[in-house]
Parts: sequence; structure tokens; C-alpha cells
Amino acid sequence: MKKVWLGNFLPGVNKRNHMKRELSSKQTFFLKIILPIFFTVIFTAAILVIIFSSKKGEILPLIIIFPLIGLIGIFSMYFTVMRYKKVSVDERFLYVSNYRKEIKIPVSSIADVTETKWVRTRPITIHLKNDSEFGRKIIFTPKMNGFRIFADNPIVAELKESANFNKR
Repeated sequence: MKKVWLGNFLPGVNKRNHMKRELSSKQTFFLKIILPIFFTVIFTAAILVIIFSSKKGEILPLIIIFPLIGLIGIFSMYFTVMRYKKVSVDERFLYVSNYRKEIKIPVSSIADVTETKWVRTRPITIHLKNDSEFGRKIIFTPKMNGFRIFADNPIVAELKESANFNKR
């Protein structure tokens, strides 16, 4: 079996040029930081408008419904897009960032790599053998790789192969 390193497949990286390569989509920052802030500001503004512009008897249903929708939205984002990380890789390490801190994880620490196909952003989960500062699972949204509806993102196979290569 031919030994393959991640750089064999990714554009701009080859065996002689071991540079750090970003795997995460540019939309990660928007999904993780901007969207939750925007959502929170809009719902807070809507609640304030309802409170200050309604008559006393009219606001009760709206004052219950809007915060409830807002809390459900924030809760949903917390357990989905706010968990996304910015992920880069070179020959030996994954570089994982939450936009405040970046950590280095050896590629050999990868236990498995999976992709969630039923979500539009097709997040990839890197399952680690041991806990890291960001936990045992690193979730990121990959760069779009053409128009592939049912096909696996090649990053999944490349990370698996790179982890297996580094075990030897």
C-alpha cells in the first residue's frame, strides 16, 4: 500500500512544501461569531420594541413567544455552529482555533474522522484518541469542494490516511 500524506491531495501543498494549510471554510467565523451576535441583538431589539410600543394587555403573548424563540435559537446555535473550530494542518499537526486560542494536536492523535452529510455546511468531526483543550471532538465546516451532494468530502479520507501514515 502506498504511503500517502495529506499534502498529496490538497492544492498548494506537496511533499517538498510542508506548509500549514487551512481546512476550515471562511464562513466558520461568520457562523461561530457573527451569526449568534446578530441573532441575539435582533431578538433583544424585537423584545424591547414589543415592550415599549405595545399596550399593557397586548404584550403578554408576544413577550412570552419572542424570548422563547430567542432562547431556542441561541440554545440551538450553542450546540451546533458555536462549537465549530478553525482547523489547519501540516505534515505532523492539526492546528485548532476557537478564534481566541490556537492549540497544536499531533495528527497521530486522530482516532477517526466523520462527516455529517444531512447538514448544509457538511461539518466534519475529528475524533481524538485523548482529550485536548477543546475536548475529544473537533468539529469544523470544511471548504466547499465543488457540487457533491452525496459524495464524501475528500478531506475526511485524507485526514484518516494522514493519521494512519503517522502511526507507522
